Amino acid sequence: MEIAGKMDSAVRLKDVTRSYEMGKVKVEALRGVTMEIAAGRFSVIAGPSGSGKTTLLNIMGLIDSPTGGTVEVCGTDVLRLNDDALSDFRARKVSFVFQTFNLIPVLSAYENVEYPLLLAKMPVQERKQRTMEMLEAVGIADFSRHRPNELSGGQRQRVAIARALSKRPDIVLADEPTANLDSKTGSAIIDLMLRMQRDHHATFIFCSHDRQVFEYAEELFIMKDGLLIERKVTT
Repeated sequence: MEIAGKMDSAVRLKDVTRSYEMGKVKVEALRGVTMEIAAGRFSVIAGPSGSGKTTLLNIMGLIDSPTGGTVEVCGTDVLRLNDDALSDFRARKVSFVFQTFNLIPVLSAYENVEYPLLLAKMPVQERKQRTMEMLEAVGIADFSRHRPNELSGGQRQRVAIARALSKRPDIVLADEPTANLDSKTGSAIIDLMLRMQRDHHATFIFCSHDRQVFEYAEELFIMKDGLLIERKVTT
């Protein structure tokens, strides 16, 4: 059962900690992070390697759990959900875009975008229509039968974006999505994500150290040594 909270926020964290053991050493990846990300915005979490930004993104995406604190996603206290309810909630509400694209190599672009809809048991005709709509939206419909190794980095990232948005999630989390792209292609991908955000009314949360990405952020959260040290509202 979902535990409802406020719906004006995509994510609300309070005093979130995350620690783990590395051999005999205790590593504190997050040290009491409190933050709120408004729904429908384009937000960026920035910081150097080891700052805790990827750990924070994984907690927001429900693929990692905090050691302490509270986590609300789309108005739901997710730490109170059992494993099955959490998996269902994540499948409906959250999607990821990764720097390594994470496409299934043996599937075509069309099949990669269709895959989350198959898992969701969407009816065949609706699934076909949604898949083609998303491929057309990201400008990759002409390459729908190509496998990932037949596509450029920018094309693969477009497929990954189409796949992430195919199930129409509330939140799209992007972990360094421009890191493996040249600056021109990276800029085109950011422009595409901004358009997708506007068209699909999703909340986009980037984890990045790419200054090109910072320029587009409506909110910029700066991490250092597991702490949130600054929040900037740019628009």
